[in-house]
Amino acid sequence: MLEVKFNLATGEATSIPDAPHQLKLTHYHRLTTGQQFLLRQFILKRHIHASPYKAVESDAQTTQADFKKLKDYIEESRQHHPKIQDTLLGWLIIFLMFALPIFLAYHFSDWLQNTYVTQWIDQMTKQANTPYQWINHILYGDYGVLSLGIYSLVWALPVVVMIGISTAVIDQTHLKQYVVWSIEPTMHKIGLDGQDIIPVLEGFGCNAAAITQANSQCSSCTKENCMSIISFGSSCSYQIGATLSLFSAAHHSWLFVPYLLLVFLGGILHNKLWYRKPTTFHVTPPIYRSKLQWPDMKPLLAQIWSTIQMFLLQALPIFIAICIVVSILSLTPILTIISGIFTPLLALLHIPDSMAPGILFSMIRKDGMLLFNFDHGTVLQALSPASLLILVFFSSTFSSCMVTVSMMVKHLGVKKGAGIVGRQMTTAIICTLFLALIAGILI
Repeated sequence: MLEVKFNLATGEATSIPDAPHQLKLTHYHRLTTGQQFLLRQFILKRHIHASPYKAVESDAQTTQADFKKLKDYIEESRQHHPKIQDTLLGWLIIFLMFALPIFLAYHFSDWLQNTYVTQWIDQMTKQANTPYQWINHILYGDYGVLSLGIYSLVWALPVVVMIGISTAVIDQTHLKQYVVWSIEPTMHKIGLDGQDIIPVLEGFGCNAAAITQANSQCSSCTKENCMSIISFGSSCSYQIGATLSLFSAAHHSWLFVPYLLLVFLGGILHNKLWYRKPTTFHVTPPIYRSKLQWPDMKPLLAQIWSTIQMFLLQALPIFIAICIVVSILSLTPILTIISGIFTPLLALLHIPDSMAPGILFSMIRKDGMLLFNFDHGTVLQALSPASLLILVFFSSTFSSCMVTVSMMVKHLGVKKGAGIVGRQMTTAIICTLFLALIAGILI
């Protein structure tokens, strides 16, 4: 049977034959959420004999009448599509809501470490004289709770607080709704719905919480895609704090910007590699019409305090436990044996195998990368900037933390959850080897 096509994005249509035919609406996936919702209203209220999901049998008279109605839809739908200046402003807001907090947190942490923390740890280490050597090792050793664990508090907490303030302000002022609408066409290009940016942004606070939000908010068509890009490309507050600390300890703070860029581009590449099937986005009412308002201080402070509590009561105790476990394991050959999984890759990249525990424990918690900062950062400082960047990138992207993995398994099942992790590991290795090849490290 003949097929007549109508382009929902541009309004262009093929000629209508006199014979019976099928009417197909095309480029539905290019519409914003608001335009999709409007189309559904038009089809129902104007009695259009067509569907955005499949071709529908029609005749010349019916199709001509439907085309006139669809032309009206095209005109009205243009106001639901963001202009280029809206899209640029939306991405600028996203950039500022993370760049400014990270900038302030970095300078505060750097000042705090150089002014007080380093001297305090050195003095405390010199005066350590407990009668048990193993206690000294757990408290003040290379992976000690006080000699290394304190850096999680110094570097991660300010990032958590600043990003918590930023996201709370964006949320309470209803600016988030505008951002979601303005960047939706861009999100479609990477296989995500416009509203999927909300859990992706939430991932910069905590990946596990973002996975739960994606499960309840994303459609079944984009849920797995969204969880995958959160797992790979959303650098959580603890991860950002850890990387800031590592780059600062190595005296290469400038690496943080290319690091974030690589993680973001890696997340997009990851989804393009593994989720290439065309996505049918769900139709929901437009969400960008909320008026901006001044934030109410009580819910604003409550949201910020909730973020801080999560760090103090959940994240920090887990990292301290990691320091204790690694300190004990470092007294045995077990740590060396387990970390040997990464030794071949590190040897290929000309990175000391003493860095392997940091990769291993970054799979448990992203701030486990702070284990790279042992021996007062002397090994980090010996690495070239390219090697350091590649090491931190690989540790960040090889796997999401165990809490995030457990959330994906809980919501998607063991098979799909394990599939996301396996694909992420594959992409991380490919990207790492490619970056090493470009940098001239891989020989």
